[in-house]
Amino acid sequence: MNIVEYKKAIQFPLRQSTLCFLIRDDEILLAMKKRGFGKDRWNGVGGKPDGEETILETAIRETQEEIEVTPNDMEVVAI
Repeated sequence: MNIVEYKKAIQFPLRQSTLCFLIRDDEILLAMKKRGFGKDRWNGVGGKPDGEETILETAIRETQEEIEVTPNDMEVVAI
């Protein structure tokens, strides 16, 4: 199944969201997921855009909210 077929087959519309992995040297900062899918598992931080936020603005805001860190030198890996 390709992405066009997948989008036609899903019952709910897809929404953009962010998932950030903060990397320094050979370390990756993860956070414990508190609710929803993946609850009680280690993961990157992120969330969904508020209003007209861009994906990068969302990633920065969510990282600040969740772990009180302001990321810099961000790289978009996938959309």
